[in-house]
Amino acid sequence: MKSKINSTDALKKILFLIILVAIIFFQKAIFSPIAEVKIQQDQNQFTLETYNNRDQLPWSKGTMGNAEKNLIQHFQKHGEEVGVGSQEDYYHMANYALNPQSGFIKILRTDGKIDYFNPINHLLVGLSTSGDISTFHKVVHPAKLQRLLHESGN
Repeated sequence: MKSKINSTDALKKILFLIILVAIIFFQKAIFSPIAEVKIQQDQNQFTLETYNNRDQLPWSKGTMGNAEKNLIQHFQKHGEEVGVGSQEDYYHMANYALNPQSGFIKILRTDGKIDYFNPINHLLVGLSTSGDISTFHKVVHPAKLQRLLHESGN
């Protein structure tokens, strides 16, 4: 009789732990501040799927009219210079720049666009007039760098 009670108690404890672990994983998935971005390549066919995009801005469609292709093109052009190895990291890092604790300074442009510029590492995230991310790169042109440093107060 005593072994039956102990096995029942053990089963209850195991069930409780399973439920607790499930709750923790569920909360982490729902309340994660960073979006999960899946980028797939299938015979040069790319798709960008964004889940739980809380606090994440979409990439602009640009002149291509397609956000996924525009993101891929920008990553291929600027990914190495900003120090990331994947399109997913490129997208997340561009969104991180919009966080007030990131060290990026918001600059309102006369054309209605907004730039987020880091005067220390010279990285820039540009937003389109619709508020989507339009670019993320390192500013290397001396005249543009001077203007941004002046506008950011450094």
